Amino acid sequence: MRTLSSFFAAALLTAALLTAALSPALAADNPTRAYNDRHGFSLRIPVRAAVETDTQENGELDMIPTAAVVVTLDPDEFKGTNLGKASVSVGVSNDPTIVAACSAGKAAQGEKPDGNATLAGVKFTRFTFEDSGAGNRYTSRIYRATAGGNCYELVEFLHWAPMENFSPGALKEFDRAKIEGELRAIIQSFAITGRAL
Repeated sequence: MRTLSSFFAAALLTAALLTAALSPALAADNPTRAYNDRHGFSLRIPVRAAVETDTQENGELDMIPTAAVVVTLDPDEFKGTNLGKASVSVGVSNDPTIVAACSAGKAAQGEKPDGNATLAGVKFTRFTFEDSGAGNRYTSRIYRATAGGNCYELVEFLHWAPMENFSPGALKEFDRAKIEGELRAIIQSFAITGRAL
């Protein structure tokens, strides 16, 4: 019996270490908190993240005009780097036209298909989008799915400036893998709670 419990203890410890290594947003140096939205979903978000609800201004959504929530990482986390903004937007709509377009699983203008992802048991179609202008770069990873008669659109968004825009040594390049890992952890925490819109 001791061998079996030692095996389970080792397996649990390994799983905990792998989770911390693969998901920086869940690490002790970046604690998270629950966010439950009145639109019927929940997220785990960094404690220091800014939260803006029901906005058409700062959501980076394409299909749904109003973001139910925009979670923006604390800019102090990447101060002194070339990163300007890192956020996750979530939109929810039960508009029949939007739900039909969402169900079709087709890319919007400029988006490129990027496979599928399952979040909380719901299969999402994934896309990427890149743009640039006036010395700025923008990238998005978009997730769309329908469930319960609603369209859900989730977007990881990064806005930065190329290092060649700055004098040598003025800034350091942001840790893209770390920031994308934090945004991805928020996306992966998405769950439908079943509350009405």
